[in-house]
Amino acid sequence: MKVRSLYRVLFAALALVLAVPASASADGGGSSSSGLAPVTTGPNYDRNPSVVRDGGRTYLFFARSQAPCDRLAGCDADNADYDLYVKVSTNGGRTYGAASLVAANPGPPALFRGRTIAATRRSNGQMVLFWASGANANAPLYVLEETTQGAFSAPAPMPQYVPGVNGVFNLDAVSRGNDVFLYTEECCAAPGVYAQRYAGSGLTTGHTLVAANRNLPKGFVDRNGVVRLTYTDASAYPTVTDYVDTSFDGLVFGRSRLAVSEPGVSHWDPNVVSTGGLYLLFSAPDPLDGRQQIAVSVSRDFVRWSSPVRLTPGSQSGVNYWDYWPEPFVDGADPQLYFTSERGIGTQPPGTGHIWVFTIDD
Repeated sequence: MKVRSLYRVLFAALALVLAVPASASADGGGSSSSGLAPVTTGPNYDRNPSVVRDGGRTYLFFARSQAPCDRLAGCDADNADYDLYVKVSTNGGRTYGAASLVAANPGPPALFRGRTIAATRRSNGQMVLFWASGANANAPLYVLEETTQGAFSAPAPMPQYVPGVNGVFNLDAVSRGNDVFLYTEECCAAPGVYAQRYAGSGLTTGHTLVAANRNLPKGFVDRNGVVRLTYTDASAYPTVTDYVDTSFDGLVFGRSRLAVSEPGVSHWDPNVVSTGGLYLLFSAPDPLDGRQQIAVSVSRDFVRWSSPVRLTPGSQSGVNYWDYWPEPFVDGADPQLYFTSERGIGTQPPGTGHIWVFTIDD
C-alpha cells in the first residue's frame, strides 16, 4: 500500500476504532500488532510521549505521575509531579516491554513538574533527552545524555536558562547529523520560541528568537535536511492558532505561516511530520466543552493547509475527556501515531492519562 493511501486509511480507521470500547493488556504487555492500543496502563497518569528509533530499538519516553491520578475524579494532573520513564520495542513499535524508570523528578518539588520530554538521536548513535517542567517556567531545564545503550546520565541543569528570567516552559529537539537543535518556549523577560544548538555539557550556542510570544514548539528534519517547525499563538485565547515555519540552518527561521485557526477553539500541542509527499500537522483542539481531541491538517507544500479533521471523539459513554500531545512517528516498521489519552481502559473509567498508539500494518 502506498504511504499516502495508508494514511487515508489511518485517519478513517482511527476515528472508527476510538468510537468503540477498548481493552488492554497489563503494562508489561505492550501494544497490539496493529490498530489502536494503550501502550501504558495502571492508576498513575502517563503523558507527553517522545519516540526515538535507535538501530533495532524504538524508545518511547514519557512522563508518569508519582502518585495515582484521575483528573476527572479531582486530581490536578497538570500540576502533579512526574518522573521520566521509558518503554522499549525491538520490533519497530509493534509491541513494548515493561516500563522502566529513567530518572526520578529532580525537583524542586511543586515547581519542576517534569511533564515535557524531548528525545533525539545523533547520527553517532547517542540519544539526548531534554526535560522541562511543562507547567511553568520557574524551574530548571534538565538534560540527560546517553552513556551506554539505553542508559543515561543523571539529570543535569542547563545553567543558561534561569527560572523566572528566561526559564523554559516547553521544548522540542531534533538532530541533523551530530548537530542537536533545541527549540524552547521561554519566559519571562522576552517570552517566545527560541532556537539554539546544543553544545554538550548542558550548554547551548546560537540562541536565536524564532517568534515572540509564541508557545509549544515542535519540529522535525525533512529528507532534504530542512528543519520544519510548528508552534502556537495563544494571544487571542480561547482561539489558539497554529503556525508553521522553516529553517535551512536550524537556527534562522522567519518564514512563518498560519496553518490552523478555528474561532473559539484552542488548537494546542501541534506536531508536524512529512511522509509520502505530504506534510501532516497534528493538533489537540479544545472547544472548551470538557473534551479534547486529536486532529490533523494536510499540506502538499507547507504553505496551504486543509481544515483540521478530528480523529478522536474525546468522549466515552457520555463522559468527555482529553486526548492530546500527538507524537507522529514514521521511522519504524509501520507508520504510528502516539498520543496521551484519558480514555477508559477495561473497567477503568475515563480520567487517567495513558500513552496510546495507532499502528497500521502495510
